[in-house]
Amino acid sequence: MENSVELSDRSLLVGGRTLLSEIAPNVTISPATTTSGAFIGASASQADSAHTFDLGTLTATRFVSSFRFKLWWQCQRIADSGDHVAAETQFLLLELKADDSNGSLNKKPSYAVILPIVEGPFRACLQGGGNNRLQLVVESGSTVVTKSTFKAIAYAGSDSDPYVAIEKSVEAVREHLQTFQTRTQKKIPGMLSHFGWCTWDAFYTQVNAAGIEQGLKSLHEAGAPPGFLIIDDGWQSVAADGEDTLQLDPKLGTQSSTRLVRIQENGKFQREAGDAAGDPARPESLKAFIHKLKAELGVKKVLMWHALGGYWGGVRPGLYGSTLQAPVVTAGVRCNQPDAALEDMKAYAVGVMDPAQVGQYFSDQHAYLAAAGADGVKVDVQSAVETVGQAFGGRVAIQVAYQKGFSDSVAAHFPDNDAISCMSHGNDAMFHTRTINSVRASDDFWPRDPASHTIHVASCAYNSLFMGELFVVDWDMFQSRHPMAFYHAAARAVGGCAVYVSDHPGEHDPAVLRKLVLPDGRVLRALLPGRPTLDCLFADPCRDQKTPLKIWNVNATTAVVGAFNCQGAGWSETAKVQLVHDAAPGPVAGGVAGADIPGLEQLAGEHWTGDVVIFSHTAGSLARVDATHSQSFVLPAKEFEVFTIAPVQRLNGTDFAAIGLTDMFNSGGAIQKVAPSGTSSVDLTLIGGGSFGAYSSAEPRVCTLDGEGLPFSYDKSIYKLAVTVPNRPGSSTLRLEF
Repeated sequence: MENSVELSDRSLLVGGRTLLSEIAPNVTISPATTTSGAFIGASASQADSAHTFDLGTLTATRFVSSFRFKLWWQCQRIADSGDHVAAETQFLLLELKADDSNGSLNKKPSYAVILPIVEGPFRACLQGGGNNRLQLVVESGSTVVTKSTFKAIAYAGSDSDPYVAIEKSVEAVREHLQTFQTRTQKKIPGMLSHFGWCTWDAFYTQVNAAGIEQGLKSLHEAGAPPGFLIIDDGWQSVAADGEDTLQLDPKLGTQSSTRLVRIQENGKFQREAGDAAGDPARPESLKAFIHKLKAELGVKKVLMWHALGGYWGGVRPGLYGSTLQAPVVTAGVRCNQPDAALEDMKAYAVGVMDPAQVGQYFSDQHAYLAAAGADGVKVDVQSAVETVGQAFGGRVAIQVAYQKGFSDSVAAHFPDNDAISCMSHGNDAMFHTRTINSVRASDDFWPRDPASHTIHVASCAYNSLFMGELFVVDWDMFQSRHPMAFYHAAARAVGGCAVYVSDHPGEHDPAVLRKLVLPDGRVLRALLPGRPTLDCLFADPCRDQKTPLKIWNVNATTAVVGAFNCQGAGWSETAKVQLVHDAAPGPVAGGVAGADIPGLEQLAGEHWTGDVVIFSHTAGSLARVDATHSQSFVLPAKEFEVFTIAPVQRLNGTDFAAIGLTDMFNSGGAIQKVAPSGTSSVDLTLIGGGSFGAYSSAEPRVCTLDGEGLPFSYDKSIYKLAVTVPNRPGSSTLRLEF
């Protein structure tokens, strides 16, 4: 078979091409029953709680990977040697070029995926072992949970299309494990249709009711009414051990020293005994406050923050069977993250709820919040749970209990599946997430770290290669008045993710917000996870001084590509932090084409001419070209461009391509359907309003919106039709009669 994975003469072959040579004798390859891939096993001479297995010599020419550079987060590495496979690698996509020596007629590369997975109470990750060897690290996270033989602790799959190779490999692992569902099998969170605001960077833990009201009002005034609100860290009842006084504003960096003491809100969000009845700074209760936000400020959904383990330091001993446990961080993470955050966890220990009672905690917490009017939760600090499995059957076992309690409770209390998982990039968590379908894609938006912004966009895109098969990835909040605001906004437009900001009250840039948000608070979200285009997959757009990062996505009738100059900063393998390595990176040049979009022919439909219209958002240019033609661009440092790619269709004798709302970054997201009508008309189903543009080989005679006439303009020199469309709730029908 063309994409079969098999062991031959101690080499792992993919479609006849060598992926690993000199396979170690204790490594086994077992064909998968439902795919052409195979599961990798290994055995040791004696049982132990952790093993490092030597797999073989890596022969692929290039790879892209996702590895945990922090306990909580993954980022990408692109390289061409097994020596450069980082510790804690959880996803590996490899390019296999044809072997010309055997006279192969197929000169195109094929693509292999290696996914370290879980087996019983053990999880696995990859790392380089020197001399181009690839190693598999297998661990339970508890010294009393031991094993010597593993039959299926990693999976290898392949395809001639890299995106298909990833999709098929993740599905094969799902069928094998039966412990998770993929993105398309889970309910899409309802909040994703709306623009949102998160309180974190606006207030950090000093969030308060008056500030929230002020921020919502000022966003309305800026023309971007939030449909959802995330009340982040700072609302819970937490205290240090031995203290009865609640810490209302836990100091940043010290949260690990405090623990949850009750599930109700703290005194900033309710009037307690002794408060003045008319105290304007405090609402009567969280329930009354949420009701006010919805009734008076138009908020449709409120999400409340909490940690998977209750709070950063867990919960107070005794509550839900909690006991203090010393966290043990896996060696690979310690190698990549030698910083104070992990030391703080060790210094204060973690109040760990009994796994048998954690389901009750989630049910109690979420029932209380739902009764208060909350619509969902953002659940943070999730990878901390893997460090406290020693007394509870290991890291996989405790993560299974916590993830099940979380998922079951969200399903019971928040029917729109409005839940965000955060700081949760360990694969033992990801492979046990059955229903939660929104997961943060990368490390935080760090407003004060100049090295972080280009890195953030690149990491979100590359992490989405793997994580986008499992979840609707969340590219995090940003701030609309930040110096990199337009850059971040363009990335959210192509990311297929939630669109939300963390602006300080009154500090908004309407020009940025209008690129993403309709006047009624809806957003034009692309349909897929935003991922690097094929020509970027194995290049390094952060370090190689020449490659632009291109991120592709699709809408109902169009495609979109965001191009970004990400050069100049990256994670340092030696310093173990994000650094600026080039303070003055130069411009990068590239091209964009219809051929950048996988599945373009299916998107274009039966009336496709083979051409596309490429609309450049910043430049405002429009060109009709063959789908294989590359439209060139040049991007200075930290700059971007967004291109709408609209297939040209022949509809009732007119060549037509709808661009969409041209003032918005994802212009084509406004178009839900394009179809011929009668013998001389074209009907378009639209959402939103504003400046609408289209390519049309003929000038229409009449333009109507829901039957009412609309004025339009037509530029014959470039065949561009322009219409100002009024914003209406729901969708509208724009008819063009020729």
